[in-house]
Formats: sequence, C-alpha cells, structure tokens
Amino acid sequence: MRTLNKVILIHCANIPYAEIELDSNCHFGGTQGVGKSTILRTLLFFYNADTKKLGIKREQTRFVDWYLKNDNSYIIYEVATERGSFCVVLFRAQSKVQFRFFDSRFEKRFFMTENGEVFNHWNQIRGVLDKEGIGLSKVIDNYTTYRDIIYGAQQNQREFKKYNLLETKQYGTIYKTIQSVYLNADVSADDIQKIIIDSLDSEEKYIDLNTYSHHLSDFEEQLNDIDEYKKEKNVKTLEQSFEVLLELDDMDSQLYSLYNQLYSREKWLNNQLPALKDNADLLSQDEVKLSDKIDHEKSLHSKRKETITSKISVLRDNLKKAREKKKYYQSQNIHEVERRVKERPSIEIKLKNLESEESSLTSQYQDIEVKYKSLQAQKEAEQSVFIQQKEALKGELKDKLIEQERGLNQEYEQLFDQLDEINTDKRIGLQEHFSIIQNNNSEKQIEINECRNKQFYQSEIEGVKTLLQKGIAETTALEQEVQKSEQEIEGHRKSWKHELEIYQKEIENGRANLNQRFEKLTQTKKGLEGKIQKYNHTLLAWLTNNKKDWSDNIGKVIDQDLLFHDELNPQLLDKLATSFYGMGIDLKSIEGRSFSLSLLEEQLKGTLSEIEKVRKESSELDQGLIKKEQSLKKKYQPQINKLKSFVEVSKNTIKKNKKEKEHQEVLIEEWLDKGQKEKDLQLSQLNTALNSIQLQLEDLKQQLSSFEAGVKQQKEVKRKEKTRRLNQYKKEFQEKENSIRSVIENYKQEIQKAIEVLIEQKNEELSGKGVDKQHLEKLSLQIKNYKAELDYIQQHQKLVFEYDKDKRELIDKQKTFENEVLHEEEKLNNLVAEFTIALNVLEEKHKEVKQQLFKINQSIQTYATELKVYAEQKGDDKLIALEEYATTVTSLEGDLTFDELHRKVYQTFDALEEKKNTLYTKLKNYLGKFSINSVLKFPSVEELENKGVREIGERLKEFVREDKISEIEKIFNERFANIINIFGTETQDLLKKTAEIDQVIKKINKDFKLKNFVSAVTNIELKLEESRNSIISVLKRIKEFQEENNSSLGVANLFTLNKDLNKINRNAVKLLKYLKDEIGKSKTGKLLLSDTIHILFKIEENGNDTGWIEKLRNVGSEGTDILVKAMLNIMLLNVFKKGASRKFDDFKLHIIMDEIGKLHSTNVQGLLRFANERNIIVLNGSPETNNQLDYGHIYHLEKGNGHKTMVKQIISKV
Repeated sequence: MRTLNKVILIHCANIPYAEIELDSNCHFGGTQGVGKSTILRTLLFFYNADTKKLGIKREQTRFVDWYLKNDNSYIIYEVATERGSFCVVLFRAQSKVQFRFFDSRFEKRFFMTENGEVFNHWNQIRGVLDKEGIGLSKVIDNYTTYRDIIYGAQQNQREFKKYNLLETKQYGTIYKTIQSVYLNADVSADDIQKIIIDSLDSEEKYIDLNTYSHHLSDFEEQLNDIDEYKKEKNVKTLEQSFEVLLELDDMDSQLYSLYNQLYSREKWLNNQLPALKDNADLLSQDEVKLSDKIDHEKSLHSKRKETITSKISVLRDNLKKAREKKKYYQSQNIHEVERRVKERPSIEIKLKNLESEESSLTSQYQDIEVKYKSLQAQKEAEQSVFIQQKEALKGELKDKLIEQERGLNQEYEQLFDQLDEINTDKRIGLQEHFSIIQNNNSEKQIEINECRNKQFYQSEIEGVKTLLQKGIAETTALEQEVQKSEQEIEGHRKSWKHELEIYQKEIENGRANLNQRFEKLTQTKKGLEGKIQKYNHTLLAWLTNNKKDWSDNIGKVIDQDLLFHDELNPQLLDKLATSFYGMGIDLKSIEGRSFSLSLLEEQLKGTLSEIEKVRKESSELDQGLIKKEQSLKKKYQPQINKLKSFVEVSKNTIKKNKKEKEHQEVLIEEWLDKGQKEKDLQLSQLNTALNSIQLQLEDLKQQLSSFEAGVKQQKEVKRKEKTRRLNQYKKEFQEKENSIRSVIENYKQEIQKAIEVLIEQKNEELSGKGVDKQHLEKLSLQIKNYKAELDYIQQHQKLVFEYDKDKRELIDKQKTFENEVLHEEEKLNNLVAEFTIALNVLEEKHKEVKQQLFKINQSIQTYATELKVYAEQKGDDKLIALEEYATTVTSLEGDLTFDELHRKVYQTFDALEEKKNTLYTKLKNYLGKFSINSVLKFPSVEELENKGVREIGERLKEFVREDKISEIEKIFNERFANIINIFGTETQDLLKKTAEIDQVIKKINKDFKLKNFVSAVTNIELKLEESRNSIISVLKRIKEFQEENNSSLGVANLFTLNKDLNKINRNAVKLLKYLKDEIGKSKTGKLLLSDTIHILFKIEENGNDTGWIEKLRNVGSEGTDILVKAMLNIMLLNVFKKGASRKFDDFKLHIIMDEIGKLHSTNVQGLLRFANERNIIVLNGSPETNNQLDYGHIYHLEKGNGHKTMVKQIISKV
C-alpha cells in the first residue's frame, strides 16, 4: 500500500520539531493561531507543491520564508510503499524550495545529532546517508518536476520511478481536488468532468486544434480556388481571355495587312500620278475642241435662223398688206362696185337699144306695121345680143372658174410641195433623231444586259475565293489531323488508364490483403492494450501477486478471458486450497500455459512491429503507385502534350481559318454587296437613262406620229381648204351663172313684155291711138339712168382695176402667205429643235469631258497631297512600330487612302492596347479571385504586370490545355479524404471515451447511494449531456459523414457532376469551413475530452434540491456547504483513484480540511466514514476535538516558550 505515511517538521515555521503520523484519519486540535493551518498546509504542499494554492494571503510571509526560514529548516515526507519507505526532503537553498529523495524511512539521526542538534548543511546529511548506504537523489528545484516524480508522470526517468506514489500523467486532478477541499473552493461541472476524464487513462486524450487549423488553413482557400476556377462565369472569363488572345493575334494580322496596304499604297500612288497627268492633258485638248465646235455650231445656227426670220418677216408684211387691202376694199363695197362695173356692156347694149327704140318711136316715116316689126325685131335682136353677151359672160365665168381651179391646183400643189419639203426635212430630222435615240436605247439595253451579267469586282472576289478555298482546304486537312491527333490522345489516355488500372488493381489486391492484416493486427493490438491497461485490476495480476504457482493449477484450465476480467474480486481461501469449486482435479497431464504482463507487452511489441511492417508495406504500395503514375505520366504525358499542343495550335488555326473564312465570306458578301450596290446603282442609272431614252423614243414616236398626223392633217386641211375655196369659186360661178340665167330669163320676159307692149302699141296705134307718151318718158328715164350708171362705172373703173391687181397679188394670196408663214415658222422651229439637240449632245460631251478632267485633276491633287502627307508622317512612331509587321510589299490600289490607313493604324494600335488592357483587366480580376499561394500555382498579379498579358495568358492556356486541374483535384480529393478520415478517426477516438465516462458517472451515482453515511446529504447525483462545444458538434457531424461515406472517401471527388454525391461532399466542405471558423474563434489550441461532454450535478440536503447545476457555491449553511463540497470532492477523488493508476491501485490519498469544527459531530463522523470507505484518509483541524474514536491519530497543538508551537500526539490507534 502506497501512502503518505508521516510528515516531519524540523525548524519549520514556529515548530522546532514535530513528527506526525498520517496513515489514518488525523485530527489537529488547539486554539486559534496555534499553528493548525500551518501543519495542514505542509500536508497540502506534499500533494500540490504550489505555494500560491495553500491559502496563504499576499500580505503573509512567503512559504519559503515562513516554513523554511533557516538553512537547518526541513520538511520531510515519509511515503510508505509495498517495497519499503522513501522520504522527500524540502529544504532551503538560494531562497528557494528544493527537494531531495532518499531510499529509507525517516530516522532522526539523518538530520540531527544525538544531542538534538540539527544539521545545517546537506553535506552532513549526505555523509550520514552515504555511510548507511542509503540512496540519495539529485536536487530537484522545480515544483513540476517534483509533482511528476510523486505522481509517476516521468516514466522516462527510471531513477525516480521508485519514488512514485502512483503512476499517472493526469495527476493535476488529484492535487487540485485535495486543494479544493482544503480551500473549500466552489465545485464546478468542469472540475468534475476533468477528474472523471483524468481517471480514465493516464495518457491525456486531446485533439490538437492547431494541427487541425494547419490542415484547414489553406483547405478552404484551395477549395475556393478550385471552385472559383470551375465557376461558369470564371470559365467564361478565361474563354473570353483566350478569345482576346486570339483577337490580339488577329490584330497582329491586321497590322501585317495594314503595313502591306500602307506601304503598297505609296507605290501605287507613284505609279498612278503620271498616267493621270497624261489623261488630264488629252482631256484638256478634247475640251478645247468641243468648246470650239459648240461656238461654230452656234454661229452657223444664228445665220440660218436669221435667213428664215427675214423671210417670215416679209411674208408677215405681205399678209398684213393683204389684210389691210381687203379691209379697205370691203369699206369701198368693192363687190357691188365690181358687179356694177361688170354690167357695163349690158348697160351699154340696153342703152343703145333704148335709144334705138326711142328713135323708132319718134320717127314718122315708118308705117306702123313696119315700125313695130322693126321694133319687135330690134327687141328680138336686142335679146339675142343680150343673151350672147350673157352667154359670153358665162363663158368668161366658166373660164375664170377653170382658171381659178387650175390656180388653186397649182397653188396647193406648190403648197403641198412646200409642206412635203418642210416635213421631209423635219421627218428626216425626227427619224434621224429617232434612229440615234433608238441606237442609244439598244446600246443602253446592251449595257444593262452586260451590267446585269457583269460580276463586279470579279478579280477581288476571285482573289478572296482563292484564299477562301485555300483556307477551307487547309482547315479540312487540319481538322482531319486534329481528329487523328485526338484519337491518338484518346488512345494514349486509354493505354495510360489501362496500364494504371492494371497496376491499381494489383495495388488494390495488395492493399486489401494488407487491410485484412492491419485489421487483424489492430484488433490484436487493441486487445493487448486493453489487457495491459487494466492488468492491475485483472485476475491475472491478482494471481501473479497472490498465488505464485497459479500457472501449474488454475492456469491450466481457466479461460483466458477470465484471467483478464477486472471485476471478479478474487480472494484467498484457506479451505479447499486445491479444490475446483469443491471438486478435486488432477492437472498433471495438462500442459501449463504462460500468462504474464511481460509476455503481453512482448506480444504487443511484436504486434506493433507487424503493424509498422504493414504500414511500411502499405506506404511502399502507395509509393509504388505514385512512381507508376509518374512513370506512366512521363511515358504518355509528353506525347499527349505534344499532340495537345498540335491540336490546340491546329484548333486555333482552324478557328482562325474559320474566322478568316467568315471574314472572307463576309468580305465576299461585302464585295458582292458592294458589287450589287454598284450594279444596282449602274442599273438604276442605266435604267434611268434607258427610261429617259425610251421616254424620248416614245416622245419621238409621238412626235413622228403627231408629225405624220399633222402632215396628213395639214394636207387634209389644205385639201379641204382647196376644196372649200374651189367650192366657193364654183358657188360664186354657179351663183353668177344662175344670176345670168335669171337675168337672161328676166330679160327675155322683159323683151317678151316689151314685144307684147309693142304689139299692143301697134294695135293701139293701128287703131289710131298714137304713140304712148308715158312709154316714151319711161324710155327716156331708163336711158338717163343707164347713162348715169355708165358714168358711175366710168368713175369706179380704176378702183376695180386696182382691186383686181391687189386681189390677184395680195388678197387672193393671203392664205398662201399664211401657209408660207407657218411653213417658215415650222422650218425655224425645226432648225431650233435640231440645233438644241445637237448643241445638247455637244454640251453634254463637253460637260462629261470637263467632269472627267475635274475628277482626274482632283485625283492628281488628292494623290499628290496624300504623298505629301505620307512624306511628312513617315517618321511617326506608330508607323515605325508598324515596320515590325513588314512583309513583301506589292503595289495595290486598295479602298483606303494613306490618311485613312494611317488613322486605321492608330485605331488598330489603340484597339490592340485596349484589347491588352481588356485582357489585363480580365486576367487581373481573374487572378485576383485566387489566393496568393494558390494550389493552382497561377501567376500573381505582380507577374502579370512584369511579364505581360500574353505570356501569362499563354501559361493559363497551357494550364487548361494540359488539364492540370484534374491532377490538382485528385491531390486535393486525396487530401480531403485524408482530412475527413483524420478528423473522423481522432474524433471517434476522443468520443469513444464518453461511454466510459457515462459508466463512471453511473458508478459514482451508484456508489453514493450504496455508501452514504451522511444523513444531512440525501443525494448527490451526476448526469451526462451532449457537449455544447460548437467545435465538437462539427466534429461529430464530420465523423458521421466519414462513417456514412467511408467506402467512397478513398476516391472522393469534391468536383463530381453527380448531384447526390456533390451535395454530400459540399455538406462536408461546409462542415470543414465551419470547423475552421470555430477553431478560429477558439481561444485554446487543444480540444480536450472534457470538451466532448457536459456534466451537470444536483445536491439534495435537508430537503433542499439544487436542481441540475454546473457550479456548486453556497449550499445551505456554512457547515453544510463545507460538508457537501468535501463529499463531492471525495467522490471525485475516489473516481480518480480507481482509474488513474493502471499499474497499481494499492495506494491511499488524503483530504485535508481546516476548521472541521464548523460541522456537526454526526456529520463529521459520517464524512470520515464516507472518505474511509473510499480508501481516503481525512486530515483536519479544529479548536475542539470531537469524535475522538473516529480518528487514528489526534494531535494537540499549543504554544510553548518563545512562541514555539509544540505538537503532542494525544491518541494513536495504529
């Protein structure tokens, strides 16, 4: 039995010498201030070795200065063991407490002379010990080292092993519990669970949060980096960046093109200028010639126009005279005058006849019969002459009519000839004009057809088509090569995968065998460790210690599991020592079996060696797999990379070709569109011109038709006019002829009447009536009138002659004059029209030549200016920079001027810079999304600035091309699985103790109920709840995840497309992130077993129930409070005693209580028994000594001479 057996105080505090036995309950009595607490603190110091936890106030003297005042002050603790006793000596050195151990029970002679004189130096003590052959340890000057030795925590220092009171690394709970009882400190759930946990295992179980934090430090960053990389928007950003890279290449191509265009433009301009100047000279000559011809034609036209205008003027003058004459003769009543003048012959005949008749009537010589026959014959002759005259007049009228008709015919034939002459010229002019326009129409139609059938920009289109076909052919060839290369890549990958799968299968088979071995060995290890851990409590340990020959008897028949059972409570019995449950068995024929702790340890060592071997083999398998993967990668990756590089370059070329194809197709479309627009424009112009020509043709047709119709109408009008005039002549002739007939008839009637009158006169005269005087008067009047008429005719004869002349020369020609005026005016109009057309043609040609000349001069000026600008700007930085894009230069016209090309160079360079800036921004933003030390090993933003966007862009392209993310994901997945397994396993290891803790709590509760001897406290109960620690909660969920997904963790894929698996993995990642956050919030670097549980307790005393609480402060009265706390600490100390030392548990501890007098004697008795039943000794002090029979030792303290404290043993049962 190991226990603190005795304490010896030499010159300690005010105690000169005291030797106090501690092997059973011990009480210290005496008045206040006598030194009870001083002794109790020295006892407490044995257990806690902490001067600050002895209840010494700050203002009080330090421990070393009070307890070890002098060099000859000593505190000696004697510890009893199963092998004898050893002592611990406290002494003062350099104002510090120091310790030494020696291998012997205490003897006074070791520290003082026979006279009681205490040794002042250790050399004296050493001399005595050495003389007696007693071992002495080296000096211990550190409290922690002292405690480690006492509690057996320093297993590696074998020289101190014999000084162990017990063996546990978790000894802090012991001395703190003892300390708490002495200080009457509050009891908390944390204290309780720490004691219980410390009692489970000597090795402290914990999770190193710093290690976890290290595991997780960059896990989230790396996962975020991989997630960021795989985000669709970032993939698009990268794709867009690669597209910008291609656009930069395209811009390089544009700059190559611009260089060719720019510098070929100069050659073209220099070639064009001489030819343009020659053309300008020729056109200038043509312009002068055309200008002279226009002037000549104008002069000629002016003369012709003047001739016709003069003729028209004469005709209009004649026409005016004719109209004036006609008006004048109308005012003279010319027709009446002319009629009367034309009656002159008949009047003269009538006058002659009347005069003859008058003569006959007045002559006297004739007889009446003769006379009247003569008168009648005269009348008849007169009639005959009259009729002849009238008939002659009729003949004249007829002749005149014939003459008029002939004149009309001549006039109108001449008029028709004139019309034909005029119309023929006009017709010819119109027909010639029509023929020209018709030819123009045909030419325009031919031009239109040619334009319709013409392929504008044929050479340009054919050139682009040639490039297009070449590009298509190259693209097709490359696509075939790419397809072939991709097939080869796929073939290499399959071969790679196949070889790797074969090797992986071998590895898996090997690993499966190793796993089986590992599992068996682990089970064996656990079994052996379990047996070794509880060895001191097992039947085997008891038999080994208490029955030396057990292997020769019971060892031959007992089951191995029974040997390692720790709850059998074996006892030695005197009776039936050789019996087996009352039955005698002869075991000589049974072979003996060997069981011992050393054998178990040897077996464990062998098992651990085998486990290590399995681990080594497993590591070798892993290394072999890594080497194989590296070997296969070395074998296939270069080939794949080469093919991938070719595929990428080819695909870029294909993409570029396709883009170029699109560009060329667009270019063809643009040329076609441009050609179509030009064709449409030309067709529109041609059609407009054709429409104009056709309108002119239609107009000319209409003019010709109108002209022919007009000619016909003119002739018809003239024919009608001729017919009308002829009819008028005939009418006039008929009227006159009718008038003559009427006159003849009238005259005949007059003659007949006259003959009748003559016959009547003759008859009258024959009858004697004589001559009729009235008749004579009438005749005389008629003769007078006829004479007057002849006078009138004589007077107006000249007027009629003038009228006849004017009528013949003017009046009758009025219509002719009008026709001739119209004819001449028509001639003038035709002349003007023909001249206008001819002049328009000449002026149009002149205008066209001038425009051509203007355009050529403008081009000359533009080209010269362009060359001048070129010469001035040739030294421009951008143009000099453009020279790096120089290739073979040819002379090409191009669509752009130098200024436009120069501007486009600037625009392209600006666009290039803008694209670079765009790419820089994209890459900067993209790279900025990843951590500085990214698992992707992406370049930093600083590298981007230093090395440029193209190099960094190409590196990112290589990353994508070589699918480096897959390797990173694989490594990361393995790390993820490893983290989950580590966290899950360690959490499991930590949490599996909770079941043991629960069992301990149940035992504590049961123990209290079975062994409670304090009536005031009816119940002390503990209960276990789930931990409230957030980190533990997360770790539990991680452990659950590991258990649920243990089969897939080896091939875990955080980036799988499987939605269910992805959801599970993402939940695990959330847990890891949350764990990282919680660890970050944690103020401690360790997660202890105590953090995995939450203990509550309740106290029932004197009818009061505290309920489930976490901390015990004031329970009831002061005495009750001390009692309950002490009982609770005793229970906890007992728990630790049972589980703390696995090697042996045969030891006793002490609890130390000051002022026990505050408790009722009954409660003191119950408390002492409560502690003793649990193998715990109670040391206490109080002014009054009660319950003397319950103590093994009672000491009384009192003050002696010099205020020295004297310690007297009053009772000792031992």
